[in-house]
Amino acid sequence: GFVHFFHDQGTTVKEDWAFIPAELLTRAIGLMVDKEVSQHPYGMDSTATLFNIDKSPQQQKIAVMGMRRGGKSYYAFDITSPTAPTLLWKISKSDSQFTELGQTWSKPKAGWLNVSGKTLPVFIFGGGYDVNKDTCSGSTACLDSEGRGIFIVNALNGQKIWSNNATCNAGDLHCLQHSIASDVATLDSNSDGIIDRLYSGDTGGNVWRVDLKGGDPTLWSTIKLAQLSDDKVKGDRRVFTTPTITRSLIQTVTKIKEQYQVYDQAVDMVLVGTGNRAKPASDTANQDAFVMIKDTYILPTLFGQGKIDKPTPIAYSDLFNITDNPIQSSTDLMLTRSNLSAHSGWRYEFKGAGEKSLGGALALAGTVYFTSFSPNAISNLQCGIGDMGQGKLYAVNLIDGTNAH
Repeated sequence: GFVHFFHDQGTTVKEDWAFIPAELLTRAIGLMVDKEVSQHPYGMDSTATLFNIDKSPQQQKIAVMGMRRGGKSYYAFDITSPTAPTLLWKISKSDSQFTELGQTWSKPKAGWLNVSGKTLPVFIFGGGYDVNKDTCSGSTACLDSEGRGIFIVNALNGQKIWSNNATCNAGDLHCLQHSIASDVATLDSNSDGIIDRLYSGDTGGNVWRVDLKGGDPTLWSTIKLAQLSDDKVKGDRRVFTTPTITRSLIQTVTKIKEQYQVYDQAVDMVLVGTGNRAKPASDTANQDAFVMIKDTYILPTLFGQGKIDKPTPIAYSDLFNITDNPIQSSTDLMLTRSNLSAHSGWRYEFKGAGEKSLGGALALAGTVYFTSFSPNAISNLQCGIGDMGQGKLYAVNLIDGTNAH
């Protein structure tokens, strides 16, 4: 259950220090007493985020880490002097401003925000994982009671700046009802060094967009960009991976009578896969997928509150199905491309039994690369080395999903 800090000495590494929270000591002692315990006792179960704060008068290096299955807290260390760290701050579910926290699966993202006229270093993370999802199924019947939101805190002291976990009406299409265990994708849309937009998925299969326009956090807005899950038998799609955001011009084809109109459209492409990371081997009942969602609001935008109306979330069926490569096999290419353009993006449905997305995507030179995992139906799920399943790498055209290789 420890966090270990190693120092690179060129040809070898040296452990300088280790840390275990007081809240985990009883688990560590219990493991010493009973090494054959049947239920695995989790400790610090995540990876640290490092932030080199170089805009302040005195440079400071901060490492922050969650606990994943180990608990519901975040710990931040000042490691400006690497061999003499100090605990900078801690936030946990027991704190009055963070009672929504679930298990802290979301690895914080570091960056800068304009807040009330000041440029502040911040950490941004999802509300965490609700273990309710370990035993329930169905996107509408499996609602959570914690982890439902995104938090932004001051990197220097852990004070909350903003969160979107406000109470909402269940009938509201943009109501957050599922935990956010994934990392949050950040976007600086005008390249000024300030984060102005966020994207994240939740364990109910929804993709969220947050706009941080202006320096007043009370005006920042949240919309449900897409809903990838549905009530079908295999429709319990969950998002545990970080969306990849790519900005591009795409060629849009529109059929008018017997003619086709072709023009370029600026969009932000949101690329993400679905799959139950909490049960990578045993969850084989769902039809998971990798999707590209077209976000046409390419500038920071404030939705609701008398501003621009919140758009209707994009449904899974609104995404063009590229699974059988319809563009390359088409006998009427322009007609097929116009059909693609009429959709809000595309989806590739994994074909293997239990095949799912467990990692992020990479967009490079017009191609998106993403991976999948297919569990072995007869694998031994106990500890040990065995054939747990098969991994695949996909490479498809970013815009139309055609095979790139």
